[in-house]
Amino acid sequence: MSITAVARIQTIYDMAFKRLMRRKEVLAYVAGRYVDEFRGMRPGEVVPYLEDPQKGMELNPMDRESDDESGVVQYDTLVMVRSRLRRGRVAAILNIEGQNDPYPLKRTGRRIQYVSGRLLCDQKGVFFKGDAYGGMVDVLTLWLMLRPPKRYEGLVVEDAPLRASQEPAPGGLVDALQGLKKVVVFVPGEYDVHYKGMAGLFSLYLRSGGLGIGERRRLLRERYGVDLTAEAEEEMQEMESMGAALRREARNEGVQFGLRQGMQQGRQEGMRQGIPQGRKEASVQLVANLSRRLAVPVGQAMDLLGIPMEERAGIQEALAKQKSDR
Repeated sequence: MSITAVARIQTIYDMAFKRLMRRKEVLAYVAGRYVDEFRGMRPGEVVPYLEDPQKGMELNPMDRESDDESGVVQYDTLVMVRSRLRRGRVAAILNIEGQNDPYPLKRTGRRIQYVSGRLLCDQKGVFFKGDAYGGMVDVLTLWLMLRPPKRYEGLVVEDAPLRASQEPAPGGLVDALQGLKKVVVFVPGEYDVHYKGMAGLFSLYLRSGGLGIGERRRLLRERYGVDLTAEAEEEMQEMESMGAALRREARNEGVQFGLRQGMQQGRQEGMRQGIPQGRKEASVQLVANLSRRLAVPVGQAMDLLGIPMEERAGIQEALAKQKSDR
């Protein structure tokens, strides 16, 4: 597969991820865990208070792209949560970011700090003016580490609750300082029943772990109160197939490197995995998904993916066979 095709697949994968993160059923679960007004509520009870992340709403939300002299920040997901106690007010700004690049953790941590600061500063002129800081809205920023080191898979890092050194504590000050919450989830590479809370939710939502979509739907509903729409299920399957293609390409690249180095073990592994057949199957799935998703002919989908001409007849034959088998 060409570098251009891999880049296109990565783009489609990223778009599918962002669409999944804008699903109200998942956003409501997160709000129920971390937004004080909704803590302990079930996702279905929280959904009515969420802005439609696809369309925006009347609360004059901040732009999803922040631009000032210090640079541009594009937020993956930025959603306003209406207050259920104060009519017409915003209870919290919910931000979710996916980190797919294996940057050093210190660098990622600094980036989280920077983005958190921007989410506060960008409120000026939207939720408060001048020095009227009492109008600031609480912020929750949730970061999903999608390619974490193996030893950190399933780890969730949260801000520690603030405490005064003695009682009585200045409640108003403590509450205000806790208005910025940062959560980092090291999403496991595969779903496992032992993962709980946020790690369990996102590993089940973003990774199949060999489970079919029906089983994932059941577990999300029973364990997390998240009811999936048919559209969300389709996007989960698309992201899974794109992610599998990227992982397969990375694995094949490693095998090819081993072949070039003349490593017998690499050659045996490459033959065992059946690289040519695996690539063909991946290409067939990618072409089918892209053609359906963009509502374009199969030939155009192959053009977009940069499929070599000599491989196209075999892919079309495989697609025709899939259609006849249904």
